[in-house]
Amino acid sequence: MEAMAGRLAHRGRMNRELRPRPGVNICQMSGGGPASRGVLSLILDGTIYNRAELASQHGFDPRVEDADLALALYDSAGLEGLSEINGDLAAAVYDSDRDELLLFRDRFGVKPLYYARLEDEIIFASEIKALLAHPSLKAEPDPYALFDYLATHYRYIHRDPERTFYRNIRQVPAGQAVLVNENGLRSLRYWQVELDAQVARLGPEEAERRLLELLKDSVTRRLAPDQALGFSVSSGLDSSSVCSLAAAITGQPQPLYSVGYGFSEYDEGRGIVALAQRHGSVWRHLVLEAPPLLATVERLVRLADGPVCTVTWLSHYFLAQAAAQDGRKILFSGLGGDENLAGEYEHFLFFFADLKSDGCNDRLEAEVSGWIRHHDHPVFQKSWGVVEDAFQRLVNLEVPGQVRPDLKRYRAYWPYFDQDFIQTFDQPVEAANPFNSYLANRCYQDLYYETTPPCLAADDKNVSHFGLTTRFPFLDHRLVTFCFSLPGVMKYDRGVTKAVLRRAMRGLLPEANRTNTVKTGFNAPAADWLRGPAGNDVRDVIESASFRQRGWFKPGAAAEMFEDHRRGRANHMMILWQMLNLEAWLNSLSETRRMEAG
Repeated sequence: MEAMAGRLAHRGRMNRELRPRPGVNICQMSGGGPASRGVLSLILDGTIYNRAELASQHGFDPRVEDADLALALYDSAGLEGLSEINGDLAAAVYDSDRDELLLFRDRFGVKPLYYARLEDEIIFASEIKALLAHPSLKAEPDPYALFDYLATHYRYIHRDPERTFYRNIRQVPAGQAVLVNENGLRSLRYWQVELDAQVARLGPEEAERRLLELLKDSVTRRLAPDQALGFSVSSGLDSSSVCSLAAAITGQPQPLYSVGYGFSEYDEGRGIVALAQRHGSVWRHLVLEAPPLLATVERLVRLADGPVCTVTWLSHYFLAQAAAQDGRKILFSGLGGDENLAGEYEHFLFFFADLKSDGCNDRLEAEVSGWIRHHDHPVFQKSWGVVEDAFQRLVNLEVPGQVRPDLKRYRAYWPYFDQDFIQTFDQPVEAANPFNSYLANRCYQDLYYETTPPCLAADDKNVSHFGLTTRFPFLDHRLVTFCFSLPGVMKYDRGVTKAVLRRAMRGLLPEANRTNTVKTGFNAPAADWLRGPAGNDVRDVIESASFRQRGWFKPGAAAEMFEDHRRGRANHMMILWQMLNLEAWLNSLSETRRMEAG
């Protein structure tokens, strides 16, 4: 237990250890400490945002510790009681009378919770590195997860929400609990997004009012007057809205943090100026012109206990470091806004499919024309041909709402890979389709399987390393339900995304941010970095004996991709980033084994 806790020291000090019965040890690394109530014991990592309401309903002092409140809820109504919580948390409840353990994770997986089943015991923790401190658990990579990360796309590493990069380590999926008792392990889903038909019928003005009300309440609940706050911002709508509302709620400007790269295509500094002038108390804009790529990746894979999904999280690492240096304890983020309000560029295509399916041909014509006008790009061209291709590949227009996996993206690099590698580890890829809307299903896929899970995982490891935590106002279940229930015609306006939020934020957000239609976000110029001195690190990896012996690629294929990228004949940034990460992670595991062997 001490060895496991020692690997989580960055998440807080080890509070009182509970031993509810012989052979059962649990401890909490942050907050007020573990809670006990009769035969029940509970530990918790995270925060309850509706504590005052729950305390009032159940007769508790409003200052009750989160762990004590969560345990009381479980004692009164089991898992249903825990589902009353609006919060970002992972919790474990042990019943010594039944010898039963419940592992619980919040609705969107903001707080991680990993576990491993050993021969005669189960261990769990907030980070994999703590589990690996157990002498009976070996760090064995999962070859299927490795395949999905390298040979397909980072979006597919969470296609199984219980899987990790380790063969013998699992995670509790978002919105679920895992029950462990003498009968084995059983997953229990306690919440999922359900559409509200009344919200779907709202008029524009009422929808804007309700959206603003929910987002403002979500921000308010996550503010902590006794903690030093910081706001991670870009020139985009989501993070700017969160910051602007926090300033309006508190009546005070807020500290802003952003990342740029020294040239206009990727550096959003100019787009943040108006926000900083209106709502910023201080604005720290980091400029990463040529970060030490390999050294930073080696650090990141150790923090993440696995390869990192995209280069975005390298930039975020330095942002979190700067916020910690300034004494911040909580960062606010706009993550979740794209999934709620269909803000990604590819989401347009699924909105168009809804319009096509519903027979709204005039609106479809206007939306496609606006999409082309606002978003056409020399590389990522927008045209009716792109739309028709999407209707053929990405949706089934014969079945309302049925979204298909993007197999073109999934298999994009297969010609470079060893065919035995593909045939051995490829598994059928599926898309979740719980709704009758193509757009809602595409956003649901992103929220639970493709974009949000790897982002939350990387964010948690970065901020916790520096003693911080992140709060995500767009990931409030009431707000998510509301936004998913809004029809696409509320979210788009002739090629402009998030129309309902743009209108709701009129007067609260600087016009430069409210009307900005160019999406850049935290994207980093890694393609350019890899054509400079940092590319030498990738070349060294590709030429290393360990990389060649892994047998992933056809002979010479990885070197060919690197050379094509370096000379500007192609942009292979993503797969080169994945090669670098995966090799760094596997080398770190080998190094750890050598050290343990003495």
